[in-house]
Amino acid sequence: MSEGSIRRWEDEHQYDAEPQPGVTEHNGVMPSVHLLHMQDDPLGVLAAQNAIYKGIVKRSLSEVTDDERRQALEDMMRTTLQSPLEAIKLHWMIEGVDRAFTHQMVRQRTANYGQESLRFSVVGPLIDATTLPPDLQGTKKAVIEPTATFWSLDDIMASNFFTYASKDERNRMIWDWVIMNIDAGYHYLVEHGIAAEEARGLLPHATATRLHWQTDLRGLMKVMGERLCTQAQFHWKIVAAQVRDAVRNYTPDFSWTADGDAGSTTPESAADMWAHHNRWQFELLADSGIFRPVCFQTGKCMFQASADRGCTIRERVELNASHGVPSSEWDKAHTDGVTYSIEPIKTVEWLMNPAAARKTAG
Repeated sequence: MSEGSIRRWEDEHQYDAEPQPGVTEHNGVMPSVHLLHMQDDPLGVLAAQNAIYKGIVKRSLSEVTDDERRQALEDMMRTTLQSPLEAIKLHWMIEGVDRAFTHQMVRQRTANYGQESLRFSVVGPLIDATTLPPDLQGTKKAVIEPTATFWSLDDIMASNFFTYASKDERNRMIWDWVIMNIDAGYHYLVEHGIAAEEARGLLPHATATRLHWQTDLRGLMKVMGERLCTQAQFHWKIVAAQVRDAVRNYTPDFSWTADGDAGSTTPESAADMWAHHNRWQFELLADSGIFRPVCFQTGKCMFQASADRGCTIRERVELNASHGVPSSEWDKAHTDGVTYSIEPIKTVEWLMNPAAARKTAG
């Protein structure tokens, strides 16, 4: 940021926000998930704590066998007494999500957050700093001349482009026109004596942001269960997929490892040795029941209140539950040949359908 721009801002503590990654013409800002830190031996930590329930004392993780590590995770998936999961800590940095997303995220009271502040962070051009709703994903960014930014809605709708455009193109043009008008007003105020903490009142919920998120495995499992349900906003599905991949591919930082002396361990060799002994733990965690909707975790639908939304898979979930079919078998068809027949529940139904909870889809 130039010295001149600091002088013309009302608040000397303001700074230019770092551009969001993953900006595309057709999809806007996309989420990006980074797992900064996690225990090197998470299932060892879990097993050591779980063992005390059986009166077995572990004074070192070296005393824990791999079979005990696997058994501990299996135990946690079969009981409601899951406090040992809280021993596994995860520190994330997530960016490219919007303010609507983080308003929901911070409802997890057991987590710790550190979010980029719009009091001091001056957002760049909003057309490259906002997310797009799923209904507009894949549509092309509208071509709007700067002189048309403050045209009335009637003027936009009377333009040739709007007249001959498809429904999706029209919706994208209106979306981009609104965003560009907000952008023009916001930046005018910030550059003419209004502090960013006041001008931010104009910014939309779609404004992209970034934050640190520190949680434990028990909290992560609860969040993933609720936010992978069809009830949740679609943005969560994109983030959850990256969270799962980040756990699967996590490797500790071995850059501190000694290097250069004869016989010393290099960062590369230390990472290879760690992966040989521990990679399987992270793959097992990624493939466990943690990253499935809450109905898969509990074996029944947990959203039955009158205020809960519709669901395209609820009827089949309840049929499976009433006939004692475990969730691990819900992706297959089930029938007794006489009284009931249950179609399979495919992952794509709850993971890739943004409208799965709407009345028109339920």
